[in-house]
Amino acid sequence: MPSEEGVPSWNEIHVVKNAAEKIALVKTEIMKRLKLKNSLLQLALSDIRKHNFQQPECRKRNSERNSEREAENYANGTSNFQQPEVIEKATKHSSEYELEKSSNGTHNFQLAKKESRAAATGGTGPWTDEEDRKLRILVLKHGLGYGTWIKIAKEIPGRNNNQCQTRWVRELDTQISKAPWSKEEYRIILQSQRNSLVKKWQPLEKQLEEKG
Repeated sequence: MPSEEGVPSWNEIHVVKNAAEKIALVKTEIMKRLKLKNSLLQLALSDIRKHNFQQPECRKRNSERNSEREAENYANGTSNFQQPEVIEKATKHSSEYELEKSSNGTHNFQLAKKESRAAATGGTGPWTDEEDRKLRILVLKHGLGYGTWIKIAKEIPGRNNNQCQTRWVRELDTQISKAPWSKEEYRIILQSQRNSLVKKWQPLEKQLEEKG
């Protein structure tokens, strides 16, 4: 009860103060939970956006939307391609590009692309005894680890890494049997595929070696 009319007692003030502190604590806890939920929601929305953006339909829509926006900007004179500094840079690049033409009118990048394609394709003729001998020596030298065939191909003129690997696996590797497949080997392969739908061949290869 108030000590005087209209004036609260110390007990009443203490009760009100405690209630206010409790309300403040509850508010703080609610805000923390709301922030946590908001953060989790943002992460979930981010994952959804990333997933949707990877879909072909979404990429197509974004591409069309960007094209429409760029066309509108171009019509309004606000496109990046209409800015003076962009035009100046493009003109300078074009001039330098023209100066880099070779004497026969072919651009340097076209010549480089042609040379790169020729190197990647490799020689088309049959392998010679000398190339086979060199390939055996290089396999012993470099082994069969990651990036091996690129190193080997650099030391066999006219052959690329795919050709070297194919030649070794199909013709020169003595650990690979060239004999016809036996009925037992066929049975192992079919049974393994039927029982476990094997996607990796290494366990099956080991099983065949044990049978052999």
